[in-house]
Amino acid sequence: MLEKIIKAAAITIALSGCVTIPKNPAHIKPQNISLEIETYYDYKKINFNINQTIREENKYFTRYNCNFEINDDLTEFYYYKAKSKKKTPIMIISPVLAGNYDISKIFAKFFAYQDISSVIMKRPKKLLSEYSAGKDIENTTLKYLQNTRRVIDWLEKQPNTDANKIGAFGISMGGINTAMLASIDNRIKCSVISIAGSDIPAILTTSKESSIACYREQRTKKKTLEEFQQELIENIKSDPKVLAKYIDTDNALLFIALFDQCVPTKQQFELYNSIGGPKTGILLTGHYTAILALPYVMLETSIFLNKHFK
Repeated sequence: MLEKIIKAAAITIALSGCVTIPKNPAHIKPQNISLEIETYYDYKKINFNINQTIREENKYFTRYNCNFEINDDLTEFYYYKAKSKKKTPIMIISPVLAGNYDISKIFAKFFAYQDISSVIMKRPKKLLSEYSAGKDIENTTLKYLQNTRRVIDWLEKQPNTDANKIGAFGISMGGINTAMLASIDNRIKCSVISIAGSDIPAILTTSKESSIACYREQRTKKKTLEEFQQELIENIKSDPKVLAKYIDTDNALLFIALFDQCVPTKQQFELYNSIGGPKTGILLTGHYTAILALPYVMLETSIFLNKHFK
């Protein structure tokens, strides 16, 4: 499997001109997370039951559809349990903003082929509806991060999980959530953040992604674009712009699309700077055409995880 990925990556690099930039050697270790931020993202430890149903099985993994409920709030996720005779590392996969989970499932299977288990968190419902003010986005994001951390609590107790080898992965909106998760939870030993950005108000104000553009149009019917952005700035606290400085460059792998209008490239480089210059793959693509660089992303991700999980 990896041999095929290497061959495909070589072709991708030759045709697309993907370039890997090493981490910034001058960057110093990040500061410890502040008590204020640690307290804000703290969550109540609650005993809850995980409902599991087997939905797919082959020689590499068993996929379970899982869910749990706390105070009538349902959290759902897919659990790809790698078939290995020893404890396996695990990746926490955050999904894209909208659509199906196909790209997340591609990576979950890719990880399983390397004896790495994974979880795909299902996205919060109606994150961006016409009624979603900045405070609603913040509350939904906060709850998503807290419930993702509860899933990590559960995974740590599973007999097949190597609790010292937990990583996180995300593309686009999933990358934004991955950056925040890696910032606030020190159990995340490494993170792969692809075509994601910093400064969520700026992204929501300028993105040409269809669901974001539709949301922005609805929210600016009775206010100016500047008022819309200011309302987001005043209410959205959960943002890589604030949190990414707590990520260690040694433990992060970034991918930036140079011609992205969905997560504007400017915001992607802002995330790069916020982290402090981690190792970064530069894709000569837009947002959706980044799929063409998938073999390259997979190869670089595999090399990165092998280094951290060896």
